[in-house]
Amino acid sequence: MAKPFAKAFPALAEKMRKNAGGRPKAENPKVAVSLRLDPEVVSRFKSEGAGLADAHE
Repeated sequence: MAKPFAKAFPALAEKMRKNAGGRPKAENPKVAVSLRLDPEVVSRFKSEGAGLADAHE
């Protein structure tokens, strides 16, 4: 049976974990949310002017 990578190569796995890099952790991270809206609501927002992409041009 195959072993998990960290058990088969513990020193290499630890080195990789330390070198992960990336962005520093935020003090107050944002929370992802999802909304389900009626099509009429979406149409109203779309009809009320420039969208985000247009605002940056």
